[in-house]
Amino acid sequence: MLSRRKVMTGAIAAGLTGTGIAAGGPVATDPGSGSAGGAQSARDDREVADLLRQLLNEVREERVSCAAFTCAWTDRIRQTQKQFFKANAKFPDFIDVGIDVWEKVYDWHVRSQQPLAISRLPDGRVAMAFMLTTLVLRADVGNDFVSLGYDAK
Repeated sequence: MLSRRKVMTGAIAAGLTGTGIAAGGPVATDPGSGSAGGAQSARDDREVADLLRQLLNEVREERVSCAAFTCAWTDRIRQTQKQFFKANAKFPDFIDVGIDVWEKVYDWHVRSQQPLAISRLPDGRVAMAFMLTTLVLRADVGNDFVSLGYDAK
């Protein structure tokens, strides 16, 4: 099975290799060619620079999303867990979340290859285990909602 890192690295390497091929390979400048070769070389350099900027932007966008072990959504849940822990000396049993948070945490589990445990609670709501706490999906809250932690009692 290929890891995400190998796929991304391979894609970037193939893209960089492809730019040389797409541009006709390495530019062989003939000393007698004059400014025409220099103009072509400058144009090729701009194309390569633009391609590298696009790749850099894609990597930055990927870093912003919920990649393995770095995710703004999971950080919000961890902050809620920390607050509850400081007040009660234990992690909360439950935290209610909106659909966007639910999906981001689901994606986080998949990308970081963490075990995913989704279940249905006795009252029909859907729950997902996340670091000693159960996240409960709520339809009646905002999409980016993260509640305070609470116990089953």
